[in-house]
Amino acid sequence: MKVLYLVLIFTVSLMFSGQSQQIGFKDIDESQVTAWYPNIDLEYQGTYHFGDSELESTLVIVITAEKSYAQIRSKTWSVTKKHYYYEFENLDSVKIIENRFFSSKTDGEFVIYRQDNQVIRTLKVDEPWSEVVEPGNYELGYKYGSIKRYYDGDYIKGSTEQLTMRELEALPTAELQLLKNEIYARYGMKFNDRNLKKHFKQKEWYTEQHEDVSQFLTELEKKNLRSIEAVETRNTAQID
Repeated sequence: MKVLYLVLIFTVSLMFSGQSQQIGFKDIDESQVTAWYPNIDLEYQGTYHFGDSELESTLVIVITAEKSYAQIRSKTWSVTKKHYYYEFENLDSVKIIENRFFSSKTDGEFVIYRQDNQVIRTLKVDEPWSEVVEPGNYELGYKYGSIKRYYDGDYIKGSTEQLTMRELEALPTAELQLLKNEIYARYGMKFNDRNLKKHFKQKEWYTEQHEDVSQFLTELEKKNLRSIEAVETRNTAQID
């Protein structure tokens, strides 16, 4: 029989109770796990925490009218630079059907875990990527925040919504450029453009790390970038 794990080493703030609770790494009482059926699927959107400390990771789920997207952000130690940096893995074929979660990497279900009269909303994954969980066991990742708290910047729509041509065409050229480059900046892209370099270095959340971040981009971000670039090309042609 598979064992179900909940990895919550540190204090978890439970917004619904206004209190915090210390939950250690331990086996889960499966009798306290029930299916989570919200009023709308959009409530599944957000960030889910797995693992702990240097082995912790975050699964962010973005839901649009057209499609659902999921990405794992994990910490990796750089031997040369002697500090941690983030790596990103995009999950393909993401679908949410009722309370079930499907993807190319793992399947699972959205469940509620009750402990000490507290309700913890979680995603139970069948094949965890966390190294703290033994192979063959389940893991619960608790929902701890919204995507608005996860994504930094002034134009997070570039990563959280499918942008329409109409709304992009209504933006000034300078704002359109920032919308586009914020997507890259969130992954730590290094900018050659002097103005962009100066702009993002003023942002507390920005860390210059990578020459190329194209491998990190979600399919949603790629779609939005193509739309933005199409509008930029059209604007340039009109000026000429």
